[in-house]
Amino acid sequence: MKAHSVLLALFLLIGYTINIVAQVDRNLRFTHLTNDNGLPTNTIYSLCQDFKGFIWIATANGLCKYDGRSISVYEVEPTKGERKKGGIIRHVFEDKRHRLWVITHKGVNLYNRNKDNFNFVSVDSLNNFSRVIYQDDKGKIYMGGSGAFI
Repeated sequence: MKAHSVLLALFLLIGYTINIVAQVDRNLRFTHLTNDNGLPTNTIYSLCQDFKGFIWIATANGLCKYDGRSISVYEVEPTKGERKKGGIIRHVFEDKRHRLWVITHKGVNLYNRNKDNFNFVSVDSLNNFSRVIYQDDKGKIYMGGSGAFI
């Protein structure tokens, strides 16, 4: 008799939990962004939502910012002094200090929020192979790619 009571209680609890989860999921809304909406390409390597709520999109042909309504394409510096829109953007990442890092196919850029632009950062041993960036719990930033990790 006790086993039946426990099974019945467990069944009711699971059923109630599934009902709550199902109700929450109905409120989700998705928007699909493509090159028809302003992306320079449909090939996306990385996404990042910054502390202000903007979605940064690293694509095979440029860096984009989505504000919930429209897409802006940004210039980056793949190498020092070379500004351009387009090009391969491998990764976009915001650290705990709200600095936005961008790894291009040739180098690393940091976002200047006051000027709304990106500037090349010289990390000599890193620039030609960077693919990913990570920050640990202590705030230390690691970058790596094919053959190395700093």
